Amino acid sequence: MEDELEDQKVIKKDVAIDGVDFDKITKDLKTARIISPAYAGNKSELTAILLYTYQTFQFGYQKRDDIAKQLEEISIQEMTHLEWLGQMLIRLGVAPIYTHFPPIPANFFTTRFVPYNANQIAMIKIDLQGEKQAIYDYEKMIAQLDNELVKKVIQEIVKQEKHHVEILTKILENLEAEKK
Repeated sequence: MEDELEDQKVIKKDVAIDGVDFDKITKDLKTARIISPAYAGNKSELTAILLYTYQTFQFGYQKRDDIAKQLEEISIQEMTHLEWLGQMLIRLGVAPIYTHFPPIPANFFTTRFVPYNANQIAMIKIDLQGEKQAIYDYEKMIAQLDNELVKKVIQEIVKQEKHHVEILTKILENLEAEKK
């Protein structure tokens, strides 16, 4: 049994970003206000994690383990984004609580933000829309940011979100071709 566990693929998340030392990020409430909606707002990394996890279950149940695995990997990458945002928020002087604008204890995150659907094509279309919206929102943040370290982290997140769009586009194309 132990040998079987050792042979299993272990997903390791790379939390390092070249040229960014999170400990060099210092208190900056303006920057925290700019990036905080991406942490736990209605269109946030937390929402994406829960959405992709839900969809992983749905695709697995529907015997599409190939797609379930890809969505699980995207979810894990979204967890890394949430971690980066939380690490930045705390260094920027804001407790990373799950509200739209931490540390204000109002507008707490709720799972009603997660769009539940079981139709395969609809799920991937929802994902694509969410990823494209995230890219737009992050690029808007980048334009507002003066903090170069935070900007570099957000730019890395954008790069990864664009990769998610590529993966999801291929999944959608394949699902639509199968339907024909």
